[in-house]
Amino acid sequence: MKKNLLIVGATSGLMISCLKSFLEKKYRIFATYTNKKSLLKIPQNLRKSKNIRFIKLNLLDEDNKILSTLKTNKIKADIIINAVGGSFGIKNYSFNLKDWKKSIDLNILKHILINNFFISRRRH
Repeated sequence: MKKNLLIVGATSGLMISCLKSFLEKKYRIFATYTNKKSLLKIPQNLRKSKNIRFIKLNLLDEDNKILSTLKTNKIKADIIINAVGGSFGIKNYSFNLKDWKKSIDLNILKHILINNFFISRRRH
């Protein structure tokens, strides 16, 4: 049986090479991207693969919209890879606590939200 793999943030350079590897291992992949520009980073042969489904997911959205996107797209996940590490527009070291809160929310808390969504579904 094929394993379902969710990759949150699949358009980073490292994850693109991982997509190729996961395809070779016969995973059914759900890969998120933020916008059309980020999706175009994925080589066309991967974008056209029948074993990868690309889903637009913006971590800047409210939690309920993120969860709604996961539900609406009927994403299945036996394995989740959270490709975290985006600066989300913060270019230099910030002394502004709002920048730090935004970074923590986007790089940690949103991913915990997504993980919890799938973990709670497995328990029921």
